[in-house]
Amino acid sequence: MTEWNLPQLAKYTGVQIKRLREERNWSQDELAKKLNTTKTSISNYENGKRTPRFDGLYLLSTIFEVPIDTFFPEHKGANNNQGMNGNGTKPINFNSQSQEDKTATTKYRTNDLVLQQHAADSLAQISALNAQQVDQLNTIISLLQSKASRQ
Repeated sequence: MTEWNLPQLAKYTGVQIKRLREERNWSQDELAKKLNTTKTSISNYENGKRTPRFDGLYLLSTIFEVPIDTFFPEHKGANNNQGMNGNGTKPINFNSQSQEDKTATTKYRTNDLVLQQHAADSLAQISALNAQQVDQLNTIISLLQSKASRQ
């Protein structure tokens, strides 16, 4: 059994992210926008300097439409010769979904991405309102300072 340390795991995960991104002909900027992060973060992931958090890995698996275990090397537990994981449970076969389950999963992923886009749009609107309010407050402060200096 191969022993993996954290830097090796980070590098493996990064290679998988880069491979999946390049298969789709996406730039690092495009993937960063989909993840709501920066190009620098994507570069750091792909170079193994950083690893995404679990929620980031989940989102990556959703965006790329691959099982989350794609980002980890194959692991053979001590009891795996019986077709079981190391804890005695059967491994999940992500490729055995029925067409109905795949359709439901795709629909869920689509709805999830739509909800994320709505949330991002709402945050953008809030930010715009906050910027407008800050401008108004700055105008009021300037007027008050001007009035105070004349007195």
